[in-house]
This record gives sequence, structure tokens and C-alpha cells, in this order.
Amino acid sequence: MEGVSGLNKGLIYGLILLMMLSYMNALPIIYSQEFPTKALVILAPGMNYQKFNELLGANVTFVRESKIIELKQYPPYTSLYYEYLLLSPNGYDLSMGIPIDNYVLSWNGGKIDPTRLINQSKIVEMWGDLDTVFINVRIVSPLNHSRTVNLEYELEKTVIPPTLFELEVNTSKHWSLLNTDIRVTLVNNSYIIDIVDYGVKFNLSRNNPVSPVITLSISENKTENIVPGEYKLRFRIHVINDNRILLLTLGTRNPNEGFSEFYHGYDRPITPHLILDNTILDKLSPEMILWTIDQVVGFYVNLADYVLTKYNKLITYAYYPLFEETYKMLKFIDNESLANEIIERVYGGFNEFIKKARVKMGEAVTITYVISPYTITEQQMDLNLNYVAPGIVKYSVSIIQDLVSHEISFSIETISGAKYVFITDNRIGYGKGYIMIYPSLLDTDISPISAKSLQLFNILAGSSGYGLKQLIRRVDDLNEEVTKLNTKVNELNSTNANLRREIENLKKALGESNATVINLRNEIASLREQINRIEDEKRQVYMYLSMGFVAAIILSLVYILIVRAIARKR
Repeated sequence: MEGVSGLNKGLIYGLILLMMLSYMNALPIIYSQEFPTKALVILAPGMNYQKFNELLGANVTFVRESKIIELKQYPPYTSLYYEYLLLSPNGYDLSMGIPIDNYVLSWNGGKIDPTRLINQSKIVEMWGDLDTVFINVRIVSPLNHSRTVNLEYELEKTVIPPTLFELEVNTSKHWSLLNTDIRVTLVNNSYIIDIVDYGVKFNLSRNNPVSPVITLSISENKTENIVPGEYKLRFRIHVINDNRILLLTLGTRNPNEGFSEFYHGYDRPITPHLILDNTILDKLSPEMILWTIDQVVGFYVNLADYVLTKYNKLITYAYYPLFEETYKMLKFIDNESLANEIIERVYGGFNEFIKKARVKMGEAVTITYVISPYTITEQQMDLNLNYVAPGIVKYSVSIIQDLVSHEISFSIETISGAKYVFITDNRIGYGKGYIMIYPSLLDTDISPISAKSLQLFNILAGSSGYGLKQLIRRVDDLNEEVTKLNTKVNELNSTNANLRREIENLKKALGESNATVINLRNEIASLREQINRIEDEKRQVYMYLSMGFVAAIILSLVYILIVRAIARKR
């Protein structure tokens, strides 16, 4: 609230809360006996709810019954930008640089490590070192936050990339990255693969084309290209003929670099990305391409299982990049049937990822947000635009004239003193996004909001003084209170029943002992008043819980609007 002089924060928060409660009182509330005490938040750019529902909605309750909020697309269309909006304490100012894929491009052209642009101590303070688990987050350092997996952290000399070898039987080929020869020998229809300088051999065949997990122990004297460590890989062959094979590995990474110390020990191949190299894809059979899809989507399911089995608390945040990568991969796939199968497997794998995470966190107590700030669409615009970032071009009169003449929607914004054009038209290849919320505790429609409003999640995280962590803790406390109230009601009902039996016994034994009966009836009336009061307390608790998470979003929206209105008046 910097710059808001003469106003009391408490007054503003009170006003927000008053507006919030007034709004919520007009909404129909759905009551339930179970309310979330954990939150799973997944950033999944490119996820199209319509496609998700088309493929899985008939059989998957999570997909079919989620609350859907539409997001108006807003550039830049890069997932890292929205990760900053969701997680960083102060949102993100584009004057700091343009988030591009897994790095930030400064306005002078230099590359910046995403973890270095924000205060890591504030990240820990806001989200909690033990309250939140981060899976595949890019802006949080695993050295600072103890429950973090950052698969893009410190990648130099820690990655064995996807590699395809074309090998002749009984010959060798040099693998320069690892400074070793790979030799293949054919014995009784079995191909013996020998990674010579690492003492690793394994057999593959047409009927058994996939290797077990192979460990390459890389030491300093083996190669200078990769840092020492235990690297887990898997290989697959495709037999071209008896004398020639293709040998593919999806590669791996050093788990000790991107995993916080708490998570050291992950013992499977680390394959977070699809193959996007068309020189490799062009040589792979459809069967091998589908195998790569299964390996990558399976990696995320296994990662969720590993991380959340070891630890889960209030909030789990995850980044899932495969929808965007699928779109990029499909540019190299001409086979329509294969393309459809790839899409189905990616959406199916994503559903398995969510299911695994929810099971590990506790399905009955977990509310899930799937956030897709934009979807990928077919580009239909013929304008030749020189983008400085996806969806952003440098301002010029001629560009504005072209956009207006083609009826392309845009806005003009100033960054570091220079004007830029932000294109919000889906004809440049990016369409509306979605938030999926499950379970949906509020039975009301929410109008589409701008994807830029996702910066409100840094308020939900607690920077406003009352955020997602606090809400979850309060829900947990209230659930305990409901349990205690239910116990008390049961006890009072039991006492009530005993007193009624005592009245009947007195009637039989003494006739009509009026004084005793009157006293007992008065006591029953008092108990009934207590029961009614407790039931009323329960209803109030249910209403509070029902408005909880979605209300927090609306609360944050109101908060931002008030702050901006004050800033404009100044």
C-alpha cells in the first residue's frame, strides 16, 4: 500500500470485507460436511478446458464438475511471466525484463536467472518454508526453500539432453558429451549395447526395445562437460534392419542441483520436456514418439508421488509445461491420427498427475486450482509483426494503423519510458484461458477476468495479511470446531432421549407427577435451545467455509481495485 497516505490500512481492509460480505450474502450457498484444508495450485499454460472435458469429462468427475472461470488473454504469453504473477511477493513489473521460457531477457539483451530477480527470503516468508511444496517451480531457489523442486535451476553442465544415435552393428560411435564410445553387437537376435567408458552394458531386442533404468556414474576424470554425479537414463531401440538400429535416450538431469536437499535421492530419469527437435522427431517411428510422450507425462506423475509421499502440508504449487510443448511438437507431426493420440495422452497424463497429487494430499480435504492463463490457437493474422515478447511489439504509428485496419484488439502500455503495443486478439495464436476449481463450493457464475489478475494470488499467499495460508488454517480450525459441535449435539440428543425415557417411566410409576415432569420438560426445552444454537453455529461455519476460496479471489480483486483507484486519485 505504498503511496497511500492519510488512509488507514485497517479501514481499507474493513471496507473490502464489508463489500465482500455484502456480495456473498446475495449468493446461494451449498452446504457440505467436508471442506478443504489444503490447496493444490497448478499452472498449466495452454490447457484448454473444452478439450479436457471433451476427452475425459464423461468419465472424470474432477474435469466434469469443476467450477470454470474464463480468463481474458493478456500478454506476454509466456508461462514464466505468469509464474511471477502467481508466486512473487509483489507480482511482476515488466521493466525488470521479459520472462521468456526459462530465463528472463533484460531490455538490453542479457539473460537473467529467474531466481535472481526476486527476494528469495520474501518468497519463503510469504509461502512458508514448510507450509508450501513447490514442484517444478522456476523462480524459487531450492537452496533457500527446503521443499522445492526447480528443474530449471543451475542447468549448466547438469543436463544430458535427448539424443538419437544411428548405429551400425559391430561398430562404435563416439558420444562426445560423455566422452565415451557406444558399441552395438548382435548376438542371437539380441542387441548388446555397451557404453564403453562407463562399464555399462544392456541387451535390447525387437520384442524388448526398452532398457531398464541405467545409472551412469560421472566423475571428474570421465568428462569435463557434465558435473559429477549419478545420472539415471533409459534407452529405446528401433531396429531398421539386422545391421542398423536407432538408439534413443530422453536424457536426464543431475537431481542434486534442482532438488532441495530434503528431496535428494530421486532415482529415476528426469525428463521434464517433450522432444522439440525436428531433426530427431523426423527419424522416429510413431511408436517411438508415443513412447517419449508416455515417458515424459509419466515422469510428472512419478515426481508428484515422490515429492508428496515425502512431505505435503497446506499448499502444493506445480508447473506443468506439456500443453505448450505439445503444440510446438505438433508443428513437426504431419500424421493427424498420431497428433490426436499425442494430445489424448498428454491430457490423460495430466489427469493422472492431478489425481496422484490429490490422493497424496488427501482428496477429501484438497481444493484444486488448475490455471491456464492462455490457450494456444491457430494463428490467422497475416500481419508481419516483430515481437519483443509473445504478444508485445514496439509502438509505432504504422503498426497501430495496421492493427486498427484489421480490427485487431490491443492496448498501449509504457515500459521503462517506452511505449509498447499489447495485442489481446486470439488471431496471433493465443486465446482465452481458464481457471478450473474443484470442488466448487460456490454455486454461482463468475464473469471472465483478465489473466493479468492472476497477480492476485500473491495476495492470496498472504502478502495482504489475510491470504491462502491463513484461510486454510482457519478452515482447518473451523473443521475441528464443527467436529466438536457435532459431538456436543450428539451428546445433547442422547441426554434428551434419556430424559424423555425418564418422563415415561415417571408417568408409569407415579401417575402424573406434575412438578417433576414440568421440571424435566423445562430441562428438555433448555437442551433443545442449546441444540438449536449449536446447529446455528454450524450453519454459520458452513457459510464461512463455502465462501472461502472463491471469496478470497473476489476479496483480492476488490483490494486491487481500491488501491488502484486511490493511486489514480493521487
